[in-house]
Amino acid sequence: MNKLSTKLAVFLALGLATALPASADVDAALTAAAATFQTDFLASSAAIGAVMIGAAFGAIIWQWLKAAVFS
Repeated sequence: MNKLSTKLAVFLALGLATALPASADVDAALTAAAATFQTDFLASSAAIGAVMIGAAFGAIIWQWLKAAVFS
């Protein structure tokens, strides 16, 4: 059982040693993609928010006009 534990530890160490440089490359690409997504999301959500606020003000003005005409 001790030999198996030693072999597993060696294979685990080798696997981590070979995986870490690849994950550093992925992290750089992931960071760039996340920054692009954040920029696009903020611009899109600001546009959607502006449209929703405009629609709310339009609905209020419509109700005022309707009340003025029909009362």
